[in-house]
Amino acid sequence: FAAVAAAGAGTGLGLINARGWVLGKPDLDNRAARGMLPGEEIDIYAIGLGRTDGDFPTDRLFSGSLKLANAVTVRFGDVGVEPSASLLVSPGLYIVRVKTPDTLAAGDVPLTLEVNGQASAGNVLLHIEGAAR
Repeated sequence: FAAVAAAGAGTGLGLINARGWVLGKPDLDNRAARGMLPGEEIDIYAIGLGRTDGDFPTDRLFSGSLKLANAVTVRFGDVGVEPSASLLVSPGLYIVRVKTPDTLAAGDVPLTLEVNGQASAGNVLLHIEGAAR
C-alpha cells in the first residue's frame, strides 16, 4: 500500500508536516491519518523518474526543484491523470502532485506512475475513503 502526503504537507526531507498528514491505510500503517478522498490533491514521493529539464547541480547544495524532462502519467486503476507538477526536489527524490479523480469509489485502487513508456509496478495500492469531508 502507498503512503502519500496531502498536497503541500512535505517539509524537505522530513516529508511530513507537524500535523502528521500521511495518507494511506490506517489499519496497515500507523503513520496514516486517513485514506485519500476523491478529488483531493496529493503529493506522491518517488524515485527513479528519470532526467530533469536542466542539469542537476553537483557542485553545490541543491535547494530548489527541477521539472522532469519527460511527462508523467499517474494511473488510479484504469484512470490516467496528468499531474500538476512533477519535480526533482532532492538528490534522487521526486515529487508528483496530482488530484485524485472525483469518480474514485471507496476501497483500494492500483496506483502506477508512467514515464517515457515505462510503468511502475502494478501491485501498489492506494486506499480511497468514501465521500469528501
